[in-house]
Amino acid sequence: MKKSNELSYKDLKMICNPDLFQFETTDELEPINTGIGQDRGIKALEFGINVDIKGYNLYLEGPSGVGKTMYTKNYLNKSELEQLSNFCKENKLL
Repeated sequence: MKKSNELSYKDLKMICNPDLFQFETTDELEPINTGIGQDRGIKALEFGINVDIKGYNLYLEGPSGVGKTMYTKNYLNKSELEQLSNFCKENKLL
């Protein structure tokens, strides 16, 4: 017997009208380089990256696949990333 709060598999399927989109394939879209719906975490990350005081560290926590590494890499420009990489190598953090 089905309980009143149980969902049917039909209730779990969402159909999207393709006419809403202005592109043929996702190859035509620009990549998203910012976090979506993570405003508080992004602000904390940006703050932590900009702390330029010896002895402060940056720790990212959260489930796999939410974009922690992707956003961090996109936020840092190439020279900052090289500088960070060199720092990690010099301090045997890699």
